[in-house]
Amino acid sequence: MAEKIDFKLVLHLGAAQTLYYSSLYYLYPAMMQYILQDRSWSALQYNAAFSIVMLVSGLCAPFFGRLVDRSHSRRLLAICGLLGGAALLAIPTTRNLPMFYLLSFLVGVASAMGQYEVCFSYLVRLYPKRSSYPIILVTLMAGFASSITFPFAYYAAATIGWRAGIMILGVLSIVMGASFWPKSASGQEGQRSSVATESAASQVAGKSSVQLHLIVVLILVTLSRALAMMAIKTVHTQILPLMQSIAVSSAFGLLLASSIGPMQVAGRLMLFFWARIRPVAPLRFSAVTLLSLVSAAVFLLGAFSAPVAAVPFVVLHGMAIGLLSVLNPLVLARLFGVERIGHYVGVSALFAKVAAAAAPIVSSALLTTGGMYSVPVALLTLNTGALFSFLLAIGYHHRSSNKMRTMPGTIA
Repeated sequence: MAEKIDFKLVLHLGAAQTLYYSSLYYLYPAMMQYILQDRSWSALQYNAAFSIVMLVSGLCAPFFGRLVDRSHSRRLLAICGLLGGAALLAIPTTRNLPMFYLLSFLVGVASAMGQYEVCFSYLVRLYPKRSSYPIILVTLMAGFASSITFPFAYYAAATIGWRAGIMILGVLSIVMGASFWPKSASGQEGQRSSVATESAASQVAGKSSVQLHLIVVLILVTLSRALAMMAIKTVHTQILPLMQSIAVSSAFGLLLASSIGPMQVAGRLMLFFWARIRPVAPLRFSAVTLLSLVSAAVFLLGAFSAPVAAVPFVVLHGMAIGLLSVLNPLVLARLFGVERIGHYVGVSALFAKVAAAAAPIVSSALLTTGGMYSVPVALLTLNTGALFSFLLAIGYHHRSSNKMRTMPGTIA
């Protein structure tokens, strides 16, 4: 029987992701200049708070992922808004830097409870055979978070003040959190999650070699995502200096840099229409997407000789970013099944977010030691490593699964 998607729930989740990413993530860079004008903190001290948010969110992800597997997704989405909103309401009242860091720590904890990892795991458990469709819809909505936050921050600072702007987002987050407090829907989550798609790992349950199989595949897939995330965040950090270094005009460089976001949407739209026609094959799509990142890095290297190559770089890189965020939970569900999807998504997020937090430091060190040309070289290395690690994971997964299926006593 085909799974019936609750589009009211999907739209609710999409609105929540848009708000949570706006208030608990993009708010930090969007409000930076206005807060620093009113505080005695340096840019480095302020950015340290944003790093705290990302690191804490990553460290908490595996724990909250296990709670998702126990059917607590809606509670987590609710507490995310309540805790994150309360922290935001307190931020404008403090001039003490350690207190600002403590509040940012709470924002990081809240982020881990309610952003993509928990949301996508929830959807995979609800719709194990059709999760790609609602996940894409959510990401299409949440993709507007940055486009909303920066203009909102500018308008708020110019009219009602940055403090009131942050407090508005805090109140909205609390209201959104309250709307997720579980009622009868929590039972629905537990019921639907029992209908799981069988992965190769679940088919061979009971074999002593299964644990090694899971560990090796998880390490390789997690390494792949971490390397890709470091490359992606390196581009985010250095995109404008990169465009200036390949001898394009300032206006054209700004146009190219600002086109990465629309390319993400284009990639997700492509997957959205594909999912309406036929089922998404996450392993194949992920391999092609990682290959696109490698190709994008090659084009970026070529752009130092032929600046026009920056155009295909932006197209391939942007579309790949949009696809990877959607495909990651689908890949993990395909490899490990849905019963512990929250745990696997959380472990993957832990290393990906640590890599993302390290990217600005690594890219700055590269610029200091090797100049701007070292950045695309590093991107090519990271993306090639991500693709190679992913292909190793898939190869090992298929070889081990086929081998264990042929063993006596294996569950078919």
